[in-house]
Amino acid sequence: MMTLFSCPKPFGCHHTGVIQWNAIRSWTLLDPRPDIVLLGNEAGTEEICRELNIRHIGGVASTSDGLPLLDDLFRKAQATSAHEYMCYINADIILMQDFLGAIAALRQWKSKWVMIGARTDIEIHDRLNFQDPNWQEVLERRAKELGSFMTSGTDYVVFPVGFYESMPDFVLGRTAFDNWLLWFAVHQGVPLVDATGQVRAVHQSHSFATDWAKVVKSAEAARNRQLAGRWPLTYTPADATHRIESGAVRGTRLRHFQNRAKVLKDIGRGHLVRNNWVRAIFGKPPLARLGH
Repeated sequence: MMTLFSCPKPFGCHHTGVIQWNAIRSWTLLDPRPDIVLLGNEAGTEEICRELNIRHIGGVASTSDGLPLLDDLFRKAQATSAHEYMCYINADIILMQDFLGAIAALRQWKSKWVMIGARTDIEIHDRLNFQDPNWQEVLERRAKELGSFMTSGTDYVVFPVGFYESMPDFVLGRTAFDNWLLWFAVHQGVPLVDATGQVRAVHQSHSFATDWAKVVKSAEAARNRQLAGRWPLTYTPADATHRIESGAVRGTRLRHFQNRAKVLKDIGRGHLVRNNWVRAIFGKPPLARLGH
């Protein structure tokens, strides 16, 4: 059905190890269980693959500082998949059965689409009790009561295998690449579906979030933004062309067009001629100099 792939951080830090184990373990409990592959050679990755019977791909291309490059991650994961769909996901996101329900509904709707969704942030410091048959209900209740809903950023993206066959060599975790992934879907005329209304993606809060201000000022983040280009950088989950909720898919193109219009106004290009306006709202840079 689907190959789910991720590139974990080193498991050496206790809290990082806990939240990544929780996330990856939750993926193995999806029914039917997806094909899961972890990429990279960070400390602890091979061990958890053996523990949970997960495929492992090492030798991922990286920067001189050892930071993984996204294009090689996507290329290697797609090349080894025997399934129709792929899901790239951050290694701190817990998934539940509603995730597969959304994918099943979209497969009945169309064969080609890209699915994204917002996350719910909660504090988790210990391994979850996955032996409890009601663990999903317990986590759902905890997320509703204590979680913070985050609509910015993209922590997972589901797409047809081969769709992201070629992309810039973004540095993983250093901004801009998720904006580019959304832009590319719209640019290709493929439905970009927001599954927030159906999927509870639980993000386990961690210290990396507090260092984000430093991350966005890093040289790698600046390089990512340059690779993405000015226009793709403006794409956010608000640009989804459809949404899925309770198994029903509905169009949200009016919201998408309104968001594009706001972006055009914000960047001072509101005087674009009609042809460029049409190109802009359908995902293409309104002017060449807004691109790379």
